[in-house]
Amino acid sequence: MSNRKQPSGAQNRKRKAEQAKAVAKQEGSFFKYLSREKTSENGGKSAGSTNIEPTATLNTDCKVDVAQTSVGEKADGIEPAAVSDIGISDVNCGDPATWPDTCNNVLRQLLVQHGPQHISSYNFPKDSKNRRFSPIHYKRRLSNGEEVCRDWVLAVQNLAFRGTNESLYSPNNGNFLKLVEFLALFDPVMNEHLRRIKNKETMVHYLGKRIQNELIQLLASAIKEKILAEVKLAKYFSIILDCTPDISHIEQLTTILRYVDIKKEPEVSQHQVCIKESFLSFVPLKETTGAFMTETLVDELQNVGLQIDNLRGQGSNMKGKHNGVQQRVLDMNPRAFFVPCSAHSLNLVVNDAVKCCLQATIFFGIVQHLYNFFSISTHRWQVLVSIMKDLTIKPLSETRWESRIDALKPLRYHLADIYDALLEIYEDTNLKGSSGSSTRVEAKELADAVSKYEFVVSLVTWYNILFEVNITSKHFQDKDADLNSATKQLEATKSYLLSCRCDDGFQKVLVDATEVAQDLEIEPQFEKKQSRKRRKKRLFDYEAHEESLEDPSQTSKVEF
Repeated sequence: MSNRKQPSGAQNRKRKAEQAKAVAKQEGSFFKYLSREKTSENGGKSAGSTNIEPTATLNTDCKVDVAQTSVGEKADGIEPAAVSDIGISDVNCGDPATWPDTCNNVLRQLLVQHGPQHISSYNFPKDSKNRRFSPIHYKRRLSNGEEVCRDWVLAVQNLAFRGTNESLYSPNNGNFLKLVEFLALFDPVMNEHLRRIKNKETMVHYLGKRIQNELIQLLASAIKEKILAEVKLAKYFSIILDCTPDISHIEQLTTILRYVDIKKEPEVSQHQVCIKESFLSFVPLKETTGAFMTETLVDELQNVGLQIDNLRGQGSNMKGKHNGVQQRVLDMNPRAFFVPCSAHSLNLVVNDAVKCCLQATIFFGIVQHLYNFFSISTHRWQVLVSIMKDLTIKPLSETRWESRIDALKPLRYHLADIYDALLEIYEDTNLKGSSGSSTRVEAKELADAVSKYEFVVSLVTWYNILFEVNITSKHFQDKDADLNSATKQLEATKSYLLSCRCDDGFQKVLVDATEVAQDLEIEPQFEKKQSRKRRKKRLFDYEAHEESLEDPSQTSKVEF
């Protein structure tokens, strides 16, 4: 006898009866969240009004008042004629009880633009894992203590649409599928659809990666159209380019538009003006030459309907004053001035200053070696944490030099603790074998390196410099900074650096370095380097011999 693959008729009738019973059980349960109150013309309650006490309070602060929309005006992009035709002037978007029985596209658009309501003063039930929703999630607290409302839109919150798993009712399957699973808890049609998918009764479910990608593209197109509409309304714009390789090692050109957005306030005659920077697109690059990047930029602007004649500014990676993107764009539009990023330029200055000094290069190499030594092993990290309980060392940043102050701060004020941690690892006799011996030797070498007075002087010097540079860099990146304040801050940093390049400045560094040396219990003296002097051939007998600096302190002052 063959096994039956399809359920019998009795089983189907039983399943449908159970579904109908579940639907009937839930019928009317939504009305406990609603309140319908009919008002008479004089503003009072009518005698035959129905008053259902709600168990939840609906926040209707941002309700769409269609009744106040006069003829000739648009309500959130909807034609006024369409609004008046459907007769929904009394619709309260926050109260579904006031919605008409038949819902057309205009009403749907109003409801979507209004968004979901925030239900407060309600004791939400707990799930099987003893978790429940709380009204505190409606707002989030910023670092300055200010509270802002959450919009609860995927595109606004920058949440990932897809996950690492594409199966229903599985972990990490993305926000889209989780939202579908949530809707199935309240929608019998969606619940039946997901049941058929789960039981493999249907293979066409419209929830796969292609449908999700299509939805993502639709959302992206809508957002992009809105950005381009604002740019075209402003007419003039600037552009910022940057290149970076993606995970597949393909160079991606990032295009960002900067423009002035002007919005008229409905209640006042003034206009709200703000400067916006909006991401436009990722464009893969086959070449990174100035000619190819310029051609790619022009094609991208033409594809989105922007004229290069309206370009008024270039920024960031559009360098190359002779044959780069900057100059090629200026040849096409002389009014598209190039404005370099001040914070990025400051980073380049500090980077070049380090590379031109051998002692500075050696110093930062030791700092990075320290982090690699402790972070590569959990045992070493635990030894460090047991000594430095309130602070840990951090790696160096390859691109943001002003942020290296975070890597130098633990060394500046806890160098003695790091030295003790290295000695503890070196003196650990439990570390045996080839790996244990190499670990102890490496710890001893690092301990010797950080306990030299030359390293301490370098640490104090660069900490002071990066501390000052960090202040200026943060000021450059402040959205409220102007040219006057930025110039004053840069002049202050320049004056500080000039004060370091004198005898008094060098002596202040030695005073601070001596305090650190006392904590390490080392002599605050530079080691005299023993190096063989090269003989320089003299062309004439009357030439004097070249005198080298014998004092190691003077050598450090001049060369470092």
